[in-house]
Amino acid sequence: MDLVAILGDRWVRTERAYSKVPSRSLPFRPRHGPAFTSHGSRNHTGSRRRGLGKTLLVSCLLIVVSLSARGLVSTATSSLQIHDPIVIGSNSDFNPSNGVSGGSGTASDPYVIEGWNITSNGTTGISISNTDAYFVIRSVYVIDSRPCCGGAASDPGVNMTNVTNGVLRDSIIRFGYFTTGVAAAYVKNFVVENVTTAEIISITNSTGVVTSYDTARHIEVGSSFDVQISNNFAGIYVSSSSNVTISDNTSDGAPNKTIGVSYSSNITISGNSYDCDCLPVSVQNSHHVIVIGNSLNGNEWIAIVSIVNSDFIDVSDNTVSGDSYGGIVLSTCHDVSIKNNHVSTYGNNLVPLPGGEVGISGCKIVNISNNTLAPTYYRYPYTPPLLKVSFSSDLTVSGNNLSNAITAVSILNSSNATITGNTLQSNAHAQGLILNNTANIQVFHNNFLNNALQAQDTNSTQNVWDNGYPSGGNFWSDYTGVDNCRGPQQNICPSPDGIGDTPYTFNNNQDNYPLMQPFVPDPPAAAAAATPGGGGLRPLHV
Repeated sequence: MDLVAILGDRWVRTERAYSKVPSRSLPFRPRHGPAFTSHGSRNHTGSRRRGLGKTLLVSCLLIVVSLSARGLVSTATSSLQIHDPIVIGSNSDFNPSNGVSGGSGTASDPYVIEGWNITSNGTTGISISNTDAYFVIRSVYVIDSRPCCGGAASDPGVNMTNVTNGVLRDSIIRFGYFTTGVAAAYVKNFVVENVTTAEIISITNSTGVVTSYDTARHIEVGSSFDVQISNNFAGIYVSSSSNVTISDNTSDGAPNKTIGVSYSSNITISGNSYDCDCLPVSVQNSHHVIVIGNSLNGNEWIAIVSIVNSDFIDVSDNTVSGDSYGGIVLSTCHDVSIKNNHVSTYGNNLVPLPGGEVGISGCKIVNISNNTLAPTYYRYPYTPPLLKVSFSSDLTVSGNNLSNAITAVSILNSSNATITGNTLQSNAHAQGLILNNTANIQVFHNNFLNNALQAQDTNSTQNVWDNGYPSGGNFWSDYTGVDNCRGPQQNICPSPDGIGDTPYTFNNNQDNYPLMQPFVPDPPAAAAAATPGGGGLRPLHV
């Protein structure tokens, strides 16, 4: 809950707290698996213990704050005038008896409702419907007089229905923890700004809505279009909606505050910071979704970012961390781009489960490029591969740095992939690149550095581990061959060309043209002008 003070007619936030309360039915609910993690000598019971600790901490805070807040809230609201619940059913109802204190709601200076302390007994404190006159509601305090946890209020604290051109800002709505603080249905051009409620802000069947700088348990958007959700402290759930921007919101470590999207399109999730005992971002059954520039930390045992049954997905420039088995995990998707992310999870479950720093399953047309995948800790032998791909096709894996894991890349039951320009390094306990039951995979211009098992290719069909001559294959730190000759057959001697004279052989396949020096990509300008055979990439010797 927020403690507030009033300076004139403006509300100033002085402290934030939050409440963990029972959740009603939501598109996504955080799930907690039986995880146990170990970090050196520090053992703990994972998400359950942290969740319990946070719950106890929050409960203590609520007790302390609610006791001290009684006097402070009384002082903060003492300058407000008592008013009965307000009900406006048409433009003609905007009058002084319904709390209108003057003009300046814009568009010909319609209406302002401000400075009221409205106490209800389970019914709506402010209800406005069937209006299109411009209005602003500000600096109001709406409270349900019944005990906070004695039952569920049947009506929202503030209710807007079929309203166009409205603003609700700088206000507090306290209306029972099991209901809706602010409900907006069938509204257009509506703003909810700097509103504090321990309950839900609900937006349904609406267009052109902005919710910003609000504090709420959840912000829920359903069947709506053109919605901006920014700079809020809340869990955010969007369903059956389109053209929604979710930006610069935060959880501040509060439990169960997550971002969930389902059955929606044209969604942008950007610049958010979510650190929670939960799954921070979940997308289901949606298309044209962008997840960009977020800082996400969680300990949901499946993933930090989970995307399922969705198409045209862009996951870029995110920092993903936490005590989770998976980082960015996608299932049954197509047209996917995963670029420039830094993923560093603990990956520390006791049992091997599907996942990975980046995990792809049942997807088609996927580009995974320029990511850094490096867990801060792993528990041998239960850490998943850094990049795990299964039952997928039409893949490009390029320019990634993968290190400090049991297996860098594992590709199973997949086909039609190009793996190029990656560095797989210091995966000391086991493997660099593992292919199993794959077809038409081309692997070239990668650096395999100090992996216990550099590569393995079993049950494959038409897999190739080089790009022909003179482009070459891969750099292998344990290659022991020499470079005295050149040519496709390496038989023009003496004339070294930077390519080993003999193939590099490994489990069930070979690189015919191993590079003698680590591969370095061309700079962008040179890459754009490169010949088609080299793809804009070159070994150092060229």
